[in-house]
Amino acid sequence: MTDISGYLFDYGQPLVFLVPLLSCLALPVPASAIFMLAGTLAAAGDFDFLSLWLTGFAGAMAGDQIGYLASRHFSSRIQLLARRNNAMQSGLERARKFSDKWGGLSVFFSRWLASPLGPYVNVTSGLTRYDWHKFLAWGAAGEAVWVTLYLGIGYAFSAQAQAIADMIGNAVWLIIAAGVTILLGRKVFSSSTKAPG
Repeated sequence: MTDISGYLFDYGQPLVFLVPLLSCLALPVPASAIFMLAGTLAAAGDFDFLSLWLTGFAGAMAGDQIGYLASRHFSSRIQLLARRNNAMQSGLERARKFSDKWGGLSVFFSRWLASPLGPYVNVTSGLTRYDWHKFLAWGAAGEAVWVTLYLGIGYAFSAQAQAIADMIGNAVWLIIAAGVTILLGRKVFSSSTKAPG
């Protein structure tokens, strides 16, 4: 957490813009933890809360729009890529089921309540040519909730937020390590079963 604090002090608002943008493009970055820490720094008077909110919101919206517009424009290439990538195919399938169940609300809920599906909902919305104006409106509402929620937690509970953000940051790396371990294990297992006995 100390490292993240140092990055925030060094790069400030550009980091608060970039991290949620990358998060909305399915990159494993600790956007919620960044928001909470930024909120604690705002509570300490190091940053202006409203400026952080606007910057984080703009970054999240930019990430959503890139995902939606790129998938709409490159739909055939993305579908071909998804057929070759099991993880992407699985994420898109879960997002499609989520979208079928919740309709337009799926965009709203996937910004903050079911955020791991957010990048995939962006892509499926673009692939299915979901109305851009509706996507923009539902996305803006959801991102406003996400940014407000985590910046607000950091601001309101500044002493406890660092411990919570530490846990979230550690969990992200644990999930990545577990995923790599599972992939390597599957590869080793499949190689051993194919080897001539």
